[in-house]
Amino acid sequence: MNEKDLSKTLLNQAVSLGLCTQWTEQWGEPDQQGLIDKYLHGIDFCIKKGYPTNTFIKEHFDKDILHRNNIFVDEDVQARNMKHIAVLNGNCKGTLLFDGFSVCDIYVRHDSEVTIDCSQYCKVFINVYDRAKVNVIQKDTASVYVYIHGEDCIVETDGDVMQRKSQA
Repeated sequence: MNEKDLSKTLLNQAVSLGLCTQWTEQWGEPDQQGLIDKYLHGIDFCIKKGYPTNTFIKEHFDKDILHRNNIFVDEDVQARNMKHIAVLNGNCKGTLLFDGFSVCDIYVRHDSEVTIDCSQYCKVFINVYDRAKVNVIQKDTASVYVYIHGEDCIVETDGDVMQRKSQA
């Protein structure tokens, strides 16, 4: 599927799921990076609607572009100081390390299992969904916030970790 068809397919899927008029009118003709930017900017909509599916992402997006944007599906993820936003979809496993002054918003979804080790002065916001299992380690003066979305996710913590259950 070429980029124009990919964009049109994703737009039509989003509209069928209730994409608002403003986003629909401003969609344009984005390339893969533009579509990923939309995904990350509208991550709450995408998670709520299960859009696009993990299978669709794996079939239609270049893995290198996904990785440059910290988006993973069914993979082993070993990373240090990821920037901005990271999304672990499907059945990801791994360890994420944060130190120094790094800042990241992390979305752990589906059946992913990950250890997130935070130290020094980092600030990490972790959103946990579905049946995901997260082990969070906080050291030094790291600021770590976990937002639990759903009854089936498992969060284990060591250190000073702020936890909140979502009222969705």
